Amino acid sequence: MPTNSPYNDLLLECFGNPRHAGAVGDADSGLKFSGQAREFPGGARVRISCAVEEGRLTRLVFQAWGCPHFLAAAELLCRRLDGLDVSSAENLDLAELAEQLAVPVEKTGRILTLEDAFNNLKRALENPEICGKSN
Repeated sequence: MPTNSPYNDLLLECFGNPRHAGAVGDADSGLKFSGQAREFPGGARVRISCAVEEGRLTRLVFQAWGCPHFLAAAELLCRRLDGLDVSSAENLDLAELAEQLAVPVEKTGRILTLEDAFNNLKRALENPEICGKSN
């Protein structure tokens, strides 16, 4: 990778091999919880969905529109959450993910959009009865 590239190796791996990217919202998929957010005016948007099995986050999937940094951050978030105990998800630090991906300062707003979606997912997990979900 050239030294002047805006993308580090982790970003290239997450962007080039997004194991958690896919369509979300299929009622038969078993994905019972989701959080979404959208950045205005930039247009970046994301929805993260998952299931919970035996107290652990499983089958994480995201659908996102945005720059490579944003898509890679959504993938890295799902990788970090996959298999975590629901209560451990609270401790995940998106600023640390952004640092690991070398997200430039001018794209910090997009990481905040991802953080909003993550916070909305956590609210859904904490209040399944409000969201009309059960698990």
